Amino acid sequence: MAAEEERVVPSSFPEREDLELLEQTLRQTEDVLRDLANIRAGIRRVSGAGEAADGMVRATADGRGRITGITLNPRTMRLSAEALSREVTKAVQGAQDAAAEQAEKLLGAARSGPARLPEALDETFVRYRFDQVAQELE
Repeated sequence: MAAEEERVVPSSFPEREDLELLEQTLRQTEDVLRDLANIRAGIRRVSGAGEAADGMVRATADGRGRITGITLNPRTMRLSAEALSREVTKAVQGAQDAAAEQAEKLLGAARSGPARLPEALDETFVRYRFDQVAQELE
C-alpha cells in the first residue's frame, strides 16, 4: 500500500462487547482471588482451645490443627501418668476440633468463590468470534 491505508472497523464490530466481557471476567477473578487470600489469612489466625480435668489441662491449636500451646495446672502432677495422658489428649483433641470448626466455616466461604466466576469461553465461541472478526476485516 503506497499510502498507509486505514481500515475502517464496521460499526457492527463487537470489540467493545468482547473487551467488556474480558474486563468483567478479570474483575470477578480478582475478587475471588482476593477473597481466597483473605480466607487463607483468616485460617492462619484461627485459634481453637480445649480443656480437660476441670480446666487444669488446657491446649490451643491453630487452623491447621497444630498444637500451639499446652498449659498444665500444678495440681495435675497429682494425677497418674495414664490419667494425665488421657486428660492432655482430651484437651488437645478439643482444641483441634474447635480450630477445625472455625477453619471449616472459612473454607465453606472459599468453596463458593469459584462458583461466582463466569463460565469459561469454549472453543466454539472463540472460533466463532475469530471468524466473525476476520470476515468483518475483509
